[in-house]
Amino acid sequence: MYKFLNKDQRQELLDELQIERSKRYADRIRVILLLDDNQTYKDISKFLFLDEGSIANYRKRYMEGGIEAPNSG
Repeated sequence: MYKFLNKDQRQELLDELQIERSKRYADRIRVILLLDDNQTYKDISKFLFLDEGSIANYRKRYMEGGIEAPNSG
């Protein structure tokens, strides 16, 4: 994979992570940051105890609408 966050986007996510209280939202931020660091879905799954399908969905939603893209359903 490749880096897809620019410096400002990455810093915005890091700042948001410092104040976020929702575990799910914080996990979404962590997934995006780890993917940007070229971690695999499998590795992220082990680190965050998430299934790879959730990781793929978080990435897709981020790419389509940013970290605050709404959940489906």
